[in-house]
Amino acid sequence: MTPRSTFLAFMLSIVSLAICSSHGSDSITSNQSLSGDQKLLSVGGNFVLGFFTKNKTSSKFYIGIWYKRVSELTPVWVANRATPVSDITKSLLHISKDGNLALLDQSINSPVWSTNATIPSNSSTVAVLQDNGNLVLRDAVDSANIFWQSFDNPTHMWLPGIKINFNKITKVSRRIISWKNSEDPALGLFSNSNLEDTQNVLQWNMSKIYWTSGPWNGRIFINLPEMTSQYLFKLTFVNTSEESYFTFSLLDNTTTPYVAYVMDVSGQMKAVLWVETAQQWTQIFAAPAQCEVTNFCGPFGSCNEQSQQHCSCVKGFSQRSPKDWALRDYSGGCVRDTPLQSCNGTSSDYAGEGDKFSHMSNVRLPNDGRTMQVGNDDECLQRATKNFSDKLGAGSFGSVSKGALPDSTAIAVKKLEGLRQGEKQFRAEVSTLGTIQHVNLVRFRGFCAEGKERLLVFYYMPNGSLDSHLFHGNDSVLDWSTRYRIALGIARGLEYLHEKCRECIIHCDIKPENILLDVEFNPKIADFGLAKLLGREFSHVLTSMRGTIGYLAPEWITGLAITPRADVYSFGMMLLEIISGKRNTEQLEESGNYYFPAVAAVKVTEDTVQCLLDDRLQGNANMDELIIACRVACWCIQGLESQRPTMGLVVRMLEGLMEVSIPPIPSIFRALVIN
Repeated sequence: MTPRSTFLAFMLSIVSLAICSSHGSDSITSNQSLSGDQKLLSVGGNFVLGFFTKNKTSSKFYIGIWYKRVSELTPVWVANRATPVSDITKSLLHISKDGNLALLDQSINSPVWSTNATIPSNSSTVAVLQDNGNLVLRDAVDSANIFWQSFDNPTHMWLPGIKINFNKITKVSRRIISWKNSEDPALGLFSNSNLEDTQNVLQWNMSKIYWTSGPWNGRIFINLPEMTSQYLFKLTFVNTSEESYFTFSLLDNTTTPYVAYVMDVSGQMKAVLWVETAQQWTQIFAAPAQCEVTNFCGPFGSCNEQSQQHCSCVKGFSQRSPKDWALRDYSGGCVRDTPLQSCNGTSSDYAGEGDKFSHMSNVRLPNDGRTMQVGNDDECLQRATKNFSDKLGAGSFGSVSKGALPDSTAIAVKKLEGLRQGEKQFRAEVSTLGTIQHVNLVRFRGFCAEGKERLLVFYYMPNGSLDSHLFHGNDSVLDWSTRYRIALGIARGLEYLHEKCRECIIHCDIKPENILLDVEFNPKIADFGLAKLLGREFSHVLTSMRGTIGYLAPEWITGLAITPRADVYSFGMMLLEIISGKRNTEQLEESGNYYFPAVAAVKVTEDTVQCLLDDRLQGNANMDELIIACRVACWCIQGLESQRPTMGLVVRMLEGLMEVSIPPIPSIFRALVIN
């Protein structure tokens, strides 16, 4: 061996020792990292942090925390639950330059996940895995100075010490959200949270409440006395002027160290106990009954409490995705074995022997207010909406009225008018809404196509549309944190439509009027009447011009083929309005008529974006977020669609997981800013 090779071997051994030294550690410091099979071990040996996968044949890996002494891999917390990495040897969990704990995918040289905490520039941080399963990012010198902790950002598991709270100031609940399926920790459809009136609730799609614990009586939830056991754990409720929260503690850590609440993929909240002698998890209780979970078996699925699998397809239908069903994800439901005969031809075409109703015995419809016993359709389209008397708004295709189901669930009923155009929009909207399912997309309850009536029924959004809060002089002004959260939610919804649906869906009419806000100001993209479905085998489509002036991408005007980045342009124009609180077409300065997007593009290149912020906020905004939002907006409104980012990249930029460089002034605005 040559001297040079001997030296290299010596250096590699030192590096190897330095890396391996982190195996037995409970912390990551600024000069340490975690990669490959390396792990953190809590001081008492209860918990491990490292890379894991629930499918040994999968190339999707996640950073998570799991029990050390439980033989069955049971993650209790997942960092990058929506963004797995494919090569753990090229993935690095480390302390980034800004002091945050971050996961870096070196194969694409891109951050995947970060604690995203605000940390003083003069602070040195350390990440410590505690023996209660809490991952803490704190000051390296002052251990009491905590910047971020996993207990404040739970995923699907409620461990002893975690607070499930309702913030009375922000009106936001901390949620426990299920996995997508038994192998995929991405956000699922079911969540657990608290209401302001101290009730614990389970929700489908973060909107529909399908189970409630009843109020707290000082010791237990009145509807669920078995949720607390005097032999295992104690549930505690705390109510202050700022928040109300529930937490629980174990009565005996030595004999029952592993007890947890799980928001299961089944939609049930379960309490589970690890039984060492049996080497398995034992269920203590589950709520509600499986078939009471909203939409558990999906469209055209039937639930049976006596069946081990619970879900099956009704006669004439088969599983939409057997692979998903095998992973206990039944949300896709079932599809027809043979398509319905056409309704567009003569009467004989659609009155054939092949289509008929089939009688089903021993079944009932969900007891969730979806059905009404009424004499006829007119008495029903009138009872629910009080004869369409409570108008919420109107547009070119009809009106929207507020209504209520028999169980008092508030709904919004969209009545389409103008038969020819309305029929086209109705079919497009029903077709699109039937294929999508995301927390940031509006969900509809049903529709009617009886005679000339064309109605769409949606969940009611109590905070109305985004434009009413930005432009119409509401007494309450949206603060910056809420605006940024709304922008991020819209971006995630569009990312889902463009990149994660079975078919790519181009919305074609993104604007503040089509963004609805729920009770917690979570955004829901609405109005899919102009949407265009694009098969995954196609990259673009030629279609007639659609959308709203002021948000139209240049390719609509020039007649070029349309791609999902037409929505990106509209999103960028709307993001500028979210930032400024004004219509882009409004006058910006008294000295002349300035087109706001052009002015914004110049200010972004000059790095002087503070003047773009809504005056009503009086400068109260996170400047780092403001810079990111302004830069992202100006990247989105580039004249050439190839220069615009995808919505997936927009999401990562807004999440702070990707650097956002200063964009050039869009070519379509350069003539406006030459002087």
